[in-house]
Amino acid sequence: MKKMTVLALCLAAALSLSACAGTTSSKTTSSKTTSTASTASVESKADESKADESKKEESKADESKADESKADESKVDESKADESKPSLVASKGSEADESTEETPVVGGWTASESPVVTDEIKEKLAKATDGVTGATYVPVAYLGSQVVAGKNYKLLCRETQVYPGAVETYSLVTLYEDLDGNVKISDVEESYVETHISAEEADGAWTEPETPEVSDEDKAVLAKATETLTGAEYKAVALLSTQVVAGKNYCYLCEETPVVPDAQSKYVIAYASVDPEGTTVFGGSSGFDIDEQIAAAAAEVEAGLNEAAAALESGLAEAKTELEAAAAELESAVASAESKA
Repeated sequence: MKKMTVLALCLAAALSLSACAGTTSSKTTSSKTTSTASTASVESKADESKADESKKEESKADESKADESKADESKVDESKADESKPSLVASKGSEADESTEETPVVGGWTASESPVVTDEIKEKLAKATDGVTGATYVPVAYLGSQVVAGKNYKLLCRETQVYPGAVETYSLVTLYEDLDGNVKISDVEESYVETHISAEEADGAWTEPETPEVSDEDKAVLAKATETLTGAEYKAVALLSTQVVAGKNYCYLCEETPVVPDAQSKYVIAYASVDPEGTTVFGGSSGFDIDEQIAAAAAEVEAGLNEAAAALESGLAEAKTELEAAAAELESAVASAESKA
């Protein structure tokens, strides 16, 4: 009986130890599992953190590229905007000279597309000269306009001063029209070039054409007449008159541009002629600058005086020589007479 009791106790103890060992093993396994899971969780979080940082960096890079792209687009837009701004300065000899239409600029003159004087311009001139008694003006060519506080108009006119024996000359007339529509003559530039236009059609008379527009044939005449000139270039603006003689003479309103850097053009009255053989000759030009005309006239007078003085001096020297020769001859004759006596 005691032996069975001891065996039972030993068996119970063995079972108890086995149960403890199983529990310990289970706890160890659970601990290892928990540790592994915790490690995996930490690693997963680390990977997620790295992925988030990578996404943030990529996002920043994308944003930087987007900003650069926007900046480039902005520069392109600014460049296009700069190109679209009109230039207020026109350079000489550029493509702008060939344009058929110009954009009016405040304070700048816009050349007319045609020199033909419209009824509107005629009405403005009539309004401006209403009550003017010192001279009469006949419009010949419309040259352009200028936007100011109102508007200016420039035209070439045939002007006749009101006094006995006055001759008709060409002048540049500027009309000013204010914002209320009142018109007046603001400036007159005299050329003192006689028009020579006759109302009667006669042989040798200068006649005004039906239109001041310059034909290709008229342009060719001027181009051929000035092709050998080196000091200035001439562009025909309007045909003013012609004269049929032994050949044909032409009178133009031209833009004259000196062949020098940054030269300024000016209006001049210019002449050309074609003889019966087809030879074309430039007849000279005259501007509307009174100071320049006075200087040119003074130079011409001075040249004439110098020529006359030189001729007089030469004549006096020749007369002196002749007198001296006559005196010597007389003295010789007297000596011969005295010898014979």
